[in-house]
Amino acid sequence: MSLHLEHLNPEQLAAVTAPDEHALILAGAGSGKTRVLTTRIAWLIKGGRAAPANVLAVTFTNKAAREMLTRVTAMLPASPRGMWIGTFHGLANRMLRMHHAEAGLPQAFTILDSQDQLAAIKRMAKSMNVDEERFPPRELMYFINGQKEEGIRPREVRVTDETTKGYASLYAAYDEQCQREGVVDFAELLLRCYELLARNEILREHYSQRFRYILVDEFRTPTGCSTGGSSSCRAIRGRRRAAGPSSSRWATTTSRSTPSAAPTSATWPTSSATSR
Repeated sequence: MSLHLEHLNPEQLAAVTAPDEHALILAGAGSGKTRVLTTRIAWLIKGGRAAPANVLAVTFTNKAAREMLTRVTAMLPASPRGMWIGTFHGLANRMLRMHHAEAGLPQAFTILDSQDQLAAIKRMAKSMNVDEERFPPRELMYFINGQKEEGIRPREVRVTDETTKGYASLYAAYDEQCQREGVVDFAELLLRCYELLARNEILREHYSQRFRYILVDEFRTPTGCSTGGSSSCRAIRGRRRAAGPSSSRWATTTSRSTPSAAPTSATWPTSSATSR
């Protein structure tokens, strides 16, 4: 099956065939970023540079993940089984299912969506006779998720006043309830996955050796454990990944571990792009 590299413009071709080093690709909306990323994956595999199991490709929505998998499958002669393509939350879920014991979770743990999480918080608040005017359940949910996205557990919350102290105490109670009931919210998926890799050197080394190529679609500057688990990608690589300036318009990164490597960059204008 042909990759149709002749249909790419020079800048896109350079991104697809970039050497084995950190690379940051900057491009505007509709410029073919997803096409470049999926063609890059197929190029690596068809050229014998990587096996499907050596590739980790991450994006932000289930729709985008399905599109990436469909495109890659169409370009390869066989099903790319063993490849990890999905959203940050989806791949975190996959890893935690595989290593639930090491992560301190039951094998059949349940994931709470935002409505389920709010209901769980309201149930906890009612059982503890919490003053909901002082600690509104929805505000408590925002507080908990915000702390988790920064990688902060209840004992690590910076208490500056009685209100913060109360929120931290309720955060701890919520964590205990979730652990007892075997449930995790979306923010917990990312934080638990990051903590698993950060503290388990054997597991971290395993995935560092396995995922020789990490490709991130719609990359954004991470803070703490937010931005969908970029911290977990950095934990796998064993170092902080180089990142470019924050922008909602730049999107594709390709990476392979190289000691002390600075990212190379390529840019192509929207006007010279092909379809996304």
